[in-house]
Amino acid sequence: MKSLFLIALLITVFAIGGTIAAYGQSEMAKCYVKDPTGTPLNLRSSPNGRVIAKLRNGTVLYTPIGDNDGASTNYDGYIQVYRRQKGKYYVWGFVFHDYTTCP
Repeated sequence: MKSLFLIALLITVFAIGGTIAAYGQSEMAKCYVKDPTGTPLNLRSSPNGRVIAKLRNGTVLYTPIGDNDGASTNYDGYIQVYRRQKGKYYVWGFVFHDYTTCP
């Protein structure tokens, strides 16, 4: 049973990691956490999913252009966000759309 769980976990991690570099720099919008509550914004593994990190106001995150308005990939108020590392974009998780700003 443990081995099945580990295999499923590895497949999930690989699947998330395998979708990471599909966007070029010109296709991503630079956004920021802007949570009016004053508390850190929950970064989740899926919409309404497990909290994987807490992001403070001003934290930089990225969304594909067209998605940052929340219309294209809005999952019950959540949007999928990416982080940038060494010129590539990696799926980071989901955040509540209303607590982000994309100037």
